[in-house]
Amino acid sequence: MFKKIFLLFILILIPITLTGCISINIGKNEEKINKKNIPNESNESNESKKSKIPLFLYSWFSELEQPIDQRVAFQYKAIPRHPKFPPSPTNINVTDPNIGTILNISWINPKEIIFKNIRIYRAIEKNKLGELIVTLDGKTTFFQDKEVQRNIYYYYTVRSVVSWVDPNDPKNVKDQESDNIDQKSSRAIDKIPPFPPKDIQIITGQESSSLLIKWINPVDEDFDHVQIYRSEMPNKIGMLIGSNIKNLSFQDRELKDNFSYYYILTAVDKSGNESLIKLIDTGKKDPFRSFDKEKEEIK
Repeated sequence: MFKKIFLLFILILIPITLTGCISINIGKNEEKINKKNIPNESNESNESKKSKIPLFLYSWFSELEQPIDQRVAFQYKAIPRHPKFPPSPTNINVTDPNIGTILNISWINPKEIIFKNIRIYRAIEKNKLGELIVTLDGKTTFFQDKEVQRNIYYYYTVRSVVSWVDPNDPKNVKDQESDNIDQKSSRAIDKIPPFPPKDIQIITGQESSSLLIKWINPVDEDFDHVQIYRSEMPNKIGMLIGSNIKNLSFQDRELKDNFSYYYILTAVDKSGNESLIKLIDTGKKDPFRSFDKEKEEIK
């Protein structure tokens, strides 16, 4: 079987080879005839050369041969400026760290010039320059405004300052400020929870079936009031039994005698943030049974 396939392959290959040889010889003879008719190949026209280039490569060769057209017009960027006004800082951003009393201001200074100073203006009305709040070194690119109030929008303008020499009077050197009026705004929002009340005491009240809860308020500047939660099970928040408490004590009445109650006291600030509550999971299925008894049942 293999021999038959091999012989068939040889029979097919021989005609193809002979055809190739004949075409090569014919091509050579035609080339000799053309050389006799054309005395010098260097005189061939560009059209005859291009005719020999395959069609799929013709456009590529054409692009290489074409020189750059000197009549093509290009576009150039330019920013007209008054000669005495320096360029202003760019990429100005105002961000809120969610502390409630701070706003962060950042910007980028141009590389082609070194500023003498950076001036920051703050306003509470849009499109108003406002007051100058700080003058910084010209290389500075960040400032933290710590004199802001919560939930109030502030509008900032960041300007550059350079030393400008009057061409008519070289001795007259003045500080020249950029004239940009663009603003960036933000407001300080407090998202940080306050500390909870401390030194909590729970004692029997003077009334029957009651408990008196005492505490000391946290020292947070924006502290507003206290809230109290009560549960009949440990590690449960339970229900809110006292809200917006401004005093330092709370009387819980109409309780069951000889019954355990569990309390959580939280603080709330003026922004509405409440102290975080963390419940500790003891891993006990029944809070009234000891670990030893549960271990004995497992065994």
